[in-house]
Amino acid sequence: MRAEYRRFAFFGAALLALPAAALAAPSLGGIMSQWSHDMSVARTMTSPRGRYQEGTMRAILENYIHNSAAMEARITRHTASAIAFRNGFVRVRTDAQAALADVAVKSRMAPHVTRILHDCYACHARFR
Repeated sequence: MRAEYRRFAFFGAALLALPAAALAAPSLGGIMSQWSHDMSVARTMTSPRGRYQEGTMRAILENYIHNSAAMEARITRHTASAIAFRNGFVRVRTDAQAALADVAVKSRMAPHVTRILHDCYACHARFR
């Protein structure tokens, strides 16, 4: 009984030591799944026949900005590959922020969506 209590106390203390943000942070797989869906919606909306909805596009861009910043913060190693991985999220965040300036005009959004999509492809080609 005493060994079980010690094991429980050890794991309980270890769990409490984790930052709350790390426990609440979405997984990389979850983010990539959402981003893939969002990109599909964005590409459809900015296509010539697509029905553009500024509010939806704004939400997609804000999602990219928020999640890429969260992922950047979670990558704390300083190896070359970790820095390159983090820089992929920086590019997505920077391009999404630039796109927000043109979110009201459909014709201006297509190049931004393409740029963000290329950011995704570049990162997936390197790290997938």
